[in-house]
Amino acid sequence: MEHSIQRAEHEALHAERLVCERAEHLLAFRGAPPSDAPVWAKGEAPAAVEEGANASERCPASDASALPPGLQRGLLMQYALIGLLLAALPGTAYAIFIGYLSTPGYVFASLQTAIFLPWSFKFAMAALSDTCPIFGQRRKPYVCIGWALAAAFLLRLAARPLPPPYWCLAPDGHYIMKRAIGGGGAGGRNGRALPAEPCHPESALLGGAVAVSLMLAMAGAVLADVAADGLLVELAQIEPPHERGALQTSCYLARALGACAGAVLTGFCLNSFAYGGSWAWGLSFGQFAALLALLCALMAAAAPLLLHEPSNPFAPPRCVAVLCGMPPVEGRKHVPSAAEVSLKAYGIAAWRLLCSRACLYVVLYQLLSGVIGGIGSPARALVKARWTHVQPVHDQLASALGSIVFALGLHVVRTRFMHLSWRRVIALTTVGLLCTDAVVQVLVIYGIARTPWLYIGEVLVLEIPMAMNFMASAFILVEMATPGLEGITYGVLSTASNLAGPIARALSNQVFGGWTPSLSDPANFISDADDFRTLVFYSYALGYACSLLALATLPLLPAQREETRWRLANWPSSGRNGAAALTLLLGGLTYALIGDFATISTRFACTRFAGGHGCARVEV
Repeated sequence: MEHSIQRAEHEALHAERLVCERAEHLLAFRGAPPSDAPVWAKGEAPAAVEEGANASERCPASDASALPPGLQRGLLMQYALIGLLLAALPGTAYAIFIGYLSTPGYVFASLQTAIFLPWSFKFAMAALSDTCPIFGQRRKPYVCIGWALAAAFLLRLAARPLPPPYWCLAPDGHYIMKRAIGGGGAGGRNGRALPAEPCHPESALLGGAVAVSLMLAMAGAVLADVAADGLLVELAQIEPPHERGALQTSCYLARALGACAGAVLTGFCLNSFAYGGSWAWGLSFGQFAALLALLCALMAAAAPLLLHEPSNPFAPPRCVAVLCGMPPVEGRKHVPSAAEVSLKAYGIAAWRLLCSRACLYVVLYQLLSGVIGGIGSPARALVKARWTHVQPVHDQLASALGSIVFALGLHVVRTRFMHLSWRRVIALTTVGLLCTDAVVQVLVIYGIARTPWLYIGEVLVLEIPMAMNFMASAFILVEMATPGLEGITYGVLSTASNLAGPIARALSNQVFGGWTPSLSDPANFISDADDFRTLVFYSYALGYACSLLALATLPLLPAQREETRWRLANWPSSGRNGAAALTLLLGGLTYALIGDFATISTRFACTRFAGGHGCARVEV
């Protein structure tokens, strides 16, 4: 047992040996032949590696010229499509679930969470890509598989018709949501409208199948993203010193531009009457899904030509070889790359990270602050749709403009606030966000100002403090990374952060599920009674209080880089810390999966656990 652990540790510690192999292959792409006797084949590490030198110092020939333009174009196209899908897939949720199916608020919130759920498994996908090469390649096959999966599930959506719309259709194509009533009748609530009778009330809870297909398509996109990230890191390590970071900047810029394009495409294609918009023309959801599937299928077919990475064509998939005990191919001697880290090495490295008290505190902060601060009213989507009359084009326009302002906020942090206390930045931006949002929501809830442009303006105002908050949290992940284990560190800690959202959504559904009248019933927002307005305000106030309470977890967070390094150097490690962190992560994941999938299930959505008011008993 001890020998196997030492062997796994040896594999993890020498994973960076592939850097020179990558440089040799890239030089081959530029016309320079690889060396006949690479130093790694002798099992010896040069002194520069032991001293922690960078890739260009270990492989001086790699900085002779910039990376080939073909490699850059291929990666840029990958990231542009990733950004487009990451905006388009969630962007359809508002049009389909609110505009078309009129889904209850708590169900809609869980459906949105389910679409993003694959991000909670990003670490597992990264480990699969790192430890299980397919025929000698660890990136290209997974990029192709990811895009193929996304295309397959989008085609499934395109071929499967949606349920009938919740509301009845008027002759002009609009939905009939309100009854014509007198201005002063008792039923009219001082002149306010009453909801019309829906033609297909059962459709409100039939969005689960659509959400699952969107979630699986998102899983394919995340797999392609993880593999592309791995290839990006490999190529960035051998960039010339004077251009270091240029490729990463270009890729993330391409992703941001792709996200803007995806938001605009979704907003303009799905803004017809059928999806709660104001246009008589537009694509159907099936046509839109088919368009996205075509883009993914084209990228899956083109990726082998656009991307390049070192490979060994005679190697079987490592995971297959290990599990099945496959011998090497006769006549073909396969020398395993030192960077082919085994799953056991990944597990040991992740466990050692979790055993650190410094890591445990960050995991606790990511989970507790995200869960407590993430508790919020399920009324938000219906306030946006029924009271501010935000159409899909408004929603996606705000998303596209918000991405641009968010990028501006990142630049502000980079140039002005790099050395401020992380705790202070998070506390100040959180309070500023809450105060701004509270003013806007009071204006909307009490009918003082209800316009889509108020919503768009609020999104743009909030993006800069949100970017500052985001960057402060991101800096922590970078500083916690152990040299040689950066990917594992980032994967474990970002998994904790990604888990907080689904857990908070499940808790929110249970906290607000029993409030009467229901905060998730669209009919209550159409009636717009005074007592219901007050109830909505109270639900927002409770959410704001939870966000302020989450600031009590800030002492778990180091204040700046120096304190982070001090904690890593001086705080002890123990198996208890690892057990506590692992229990929190696995327990939170289990609770989130059960809670969210119960909500999107047609059978269990009515239960109080899922956020409903209880299921009607069937008399026998």
